[in-house]
Amino acid sequence: MTSLPEVFKLNVFCLFEIFKQIKMNCETSKSLQNRHKLVQYSDLINFVICHEVFTKAFEEWSHSLYKFLEIDYAFLNTSNLLKIDFAQIYETLKKVSKTDRELFWKFCANAIEENELLSSVTLIYHPTRFYPDHLDSFEAVVNSLKNKKSLRTLIVDVSGYSLPYVPCITTLTKLELNVRMEIEDLLQFCQSNPNLRFLNFHHTELQGRLSDILPYCNKLNTLALTMKPDIDASEYADVAKLTQLRQLRLKGVHQEGTLLELLMGLKLKRLITISIPNSFLTKEESLAVSEISSLTSVMGSFKRTSSITDMARLKNLTLLSVKTQPNQLDAMEFLVPFLSKSRIALISDSCKLLITHFEKGGILRIVFRNEGQEFAEVNASLIAPLCQLPNIRQLIVYPNVGSTVWQTLLSGFARQKPQLLSHILFRQKTPISCEEADSLANIRSLRTINCDFCHMDQIIRVKLQQLVGIPSTTSRVDRIKTELCEVHLIHDNNDVALILDFISRNIKADIFAPLFNIKNMRKLTVIGSLNTNFLSALLRNLVLSKHVILEEFEISVVDPEELRFLTQISSLKILKCGFFCSRNLEILGELEHLESLTINVHPKGSLTSLFQILGHRNVLKSLVFYRRELTSEEVSAVLSIKSLEKLQLGRQRPKNKFQYFKDVLNYRSCRKCRLSHIKFSSDIEHDIHVKRDSGVSEADIVSRTYFYPDLSLIPKNLKLLANLPHLKELHIHVLFISYCIENLINALVNPSHQKLRKLSLTLCPYKVQDFTKLMMAIASIALLTNLNELYIENPEGFPLHRLLDLIKTSVQLKSLTLKQTLIDYEASLPIGKMIRLEKLIVGFSSDASIEVLAQLSNLEDLELSSIHNNIENSLRPIFKSCSKLKSLLLPNDLSSEFIEALLVNIKLERDAALQPPLILYCPRNNSLVPEKLESDDAAYLNIEQAPDEMYHRSNDLELHAFETLTPKYWW
Repeated sequence: MTSLPEVFKLNVFCLFEIFKQIKMNCETSKSLQNRHKLVQYSDLINFVICHEVFTKAFEEWSHSLYKFLEIDYAFLNTSNLLKIDFAQIYETLKKVSKTDRELFWKFCANAIEENELLSSVTLIYHPTRFYPDHLDSFEAVVNSLKNKKSLRTLIVDVSGYSLPYVPCITTLTKLELNVRMEIEDLLQFCQSNPNLRFLNFHHTELQGRLSDILPYCNKLNTLALTMKPDIDASEYADVAKLTQLRQLRLKGVHQEGTLLELLMGLKLKRLITISIPNSFLTKEESLAVSEISSLTSVMGSFKRTSSITDMARLKNLTLLSVKTQPNQLDAMEFLVPFLSKSRIALISDSCKLLITHFEKGGILRIVFRNEGQEFAEVNASLIAPLCQLPNIRQLIVYPNVGSTVWQTLLSGFARQKPQLLSHILFRQKTPISCEEADSLANIRSLRTINCDFCHMDQIIRVKLQQLVGIPSTTSRVDRIKTELCEVHLIHDNNDVALILDFISRNIKADIFAPLFNIKNMRKLTVIGSLNTNFLSALLRNLVLSKHVILEEFEISVVDPEELRFLTQISSLKILKCGFFCSRNLEILGELEHLESLTINVHPKGSLTSLFQILGHRNVLKSLVFYRRELTSEEVSAVLSIKSLEKLQLGRQRPKNKFQYFKDVLNYRSCRKCRLSHIKFSSDIEHDIHVKRDSGVSEADIVSRTYFYPDLSLIPKNLKLLANLPHLKELHIHVLFISYCIENLINALVNPSHQKLRKLSLTLCPYKVQDFTKLMMAIASIALLTNLNELYIENPEGFPLHRLLDLIKTSVQLKSLTLKQTLIDYEASLPIGKMIRLEKLIVGFSSDASIEVLAQLSNLEDLELSSIHNNIENSLRPIFKSCSKLKSLLLPNDLSSEFIEALLVNIKLERDAALQPPLILYCPRNNSLVPEKLESDDAAYLNIEQAPDEMYHRSNDLELHAFETLTPKYWW
């Protein structure tokens, strides 16, 4: 296969320079001066469109030039969609010569003729002045569509004009016309396109009877017409004979009562949507609509208010859109029954209101529109009955409904007994009044408030006022979500954890100071790219607070000055952070109560003095390093921390604790620490600069781009870690030299060092001196007699047969995890003999290995990382023998069919009266999982999201309905 030329592999910055040079050549060439841009910039255009890589890069380089050169038009010969706004193009061509104008339209017509992929064409002409060349240009484009076999959609919007002739097109399925037309021309369109399914004729000037075209529209699914003014609509009665019609839209005003014949003819049809927005239907016409039982959507105007209630007869109705008269907006009670199954849109001369009630999720959404006014008021009596709807848990209100309506809603939900409302989303720019704030605070059940950031300080005070009035907050999570940041308050028994998640950097720390008045706040987590001095100001407010005795703090990276403020929080017991500069690290030793230290990233070799100081404290029990390896000197210094019970080097299968999409973020850089690998770096001063790069967090960027990797500094004295007198957990997930890990394992299994309870190891050696010795050392892990949990990650595929064979008799082992590896059948047999196992994570290369697991009678949690055919039936022996099984996690797509088959086997082998429902975990992105099982099935099986240590910016399981787009067609 021929590889791409090197030019296609250039990075974007090289491409940007090429664009710049070609553009300069086009603009300085004398022969191209004062020519149409299509001619003047032809070299640039041709280069840009020759490959998708160049096109995307060019749009990124200069979006304005991309639009100016109308690059999209350059794809006329390959694009499947075409939209031409003639008046707009005429304006751009008005100062060029007639020769260049003709050249442009000739280019367009030829490109369209050559295009064999074109499926949709939209032609628009709404001129503000006379263009003498229009007829020729328009005719050239229309003529280029002749016999276009790929064309499926044609939209012609040239109101005030007529088509010069009907183009010879025979493949249309959708035709939309806003043009003066004789019925004979429309008839020709319909005759030539027998597969037409969508016909929309906007114009009122259709000369002739519509019924003439109907015999040629047998496949029509959607018909939309603008009726002639004050027409006798009985002319349209034959429309009811269209057997495939599902949607009918009739705009314009007809003679009162004359639609009755058409509506009665639709009674026994399978019409789904009917829209008659401009005419008020009579009592008889409304009754006829209510008898079309197949309708799911009704959009219309009703002369009598009682006619609206007639729509309740439509059992399948999901949308009722009403163009109201003034007296019909006075009360809401008669519409409330509709909300159990339907959306209601109310449209009047002064406002547009959409009310949606999702009974299943307990969601009430109110969308208010009043174009031309910044704020609008709706009669509160129209809204008050909505508070009486049962089981409302989520309320969505936007954009600006006005203070009276907003207060009516809030006070109504505050008076509810019992209170159920837990989520509110609202969008308004005016400050929240004292009455509104009090009503919000009085909704004690309210946990999530989604609003604009301009209300953050008020909503924080509302949340604090609300929490004071709640007697018990055990296991409660409160959220404030805005476009710039999120605040999470996680209550666990009597303690509170605060998470501040920043999307924007331009935020002042003082806004969050009131949060430090929360009693029993023990943990603070700060996420995001922060502004300069933000963290220092935040920590200053925290230190000054008399209510907070903070025990745990977590952040991606801190600078030397922020570290000074951090160490003033003398109550800290758990600290998780990273460092890009080695200054001031020793002052962490001033934290007298520090029991757990997790370092996200650090300058290599900078921690030796800190470890010695922490050793003198003799308090630290847990020490974790994520992104940087320790040097041999630092490993030696760790030995001075005699109190250590847990040590972790590196991370299990790198995860992003803070779940961002990769984005361009600010990160800080110290010149001296960054150049520490250079021989003369000691002569360089510490100098901090802010830079930008893409990543998921500041620590991620610092680790990836900041510190120079030096494999020669991989520690060679890991064996010394076995001398830590109280070490119970050891996790090693960094590159190692094979003999070093061999020596460490051999030291750990020494009878004098048998203290380890948990061991996790990633088998990723930098150098393997003796393969046999390494395999023997790995097998020796089985000699750790007190080991309860073993985690092995095996990306290199080392054989684990000997380890599994030796460890099968372990008396203590309760948890076994084998990641990034597939165990063959022979190696799986020893696993079946580990009868004390309670948790197992494993992947098999053979389907036959599944039956081995049936021997694990004490198994409580099982995760299979391998996909197996017929797994739903292969698990049946496990359901039978493993009576203690509590949870199951599978990589399979959990479709409804899969779950039904799994349920059959569970019901055959498990007793719902004696055993709790089995928890089936599914991946977060598995969209096939049923939302809820039937009650009988739920006694045997619960489906939950897989346990996840990651923090997620928003809980999509709870907040998905907040982001639901509002349909536009109901206006």
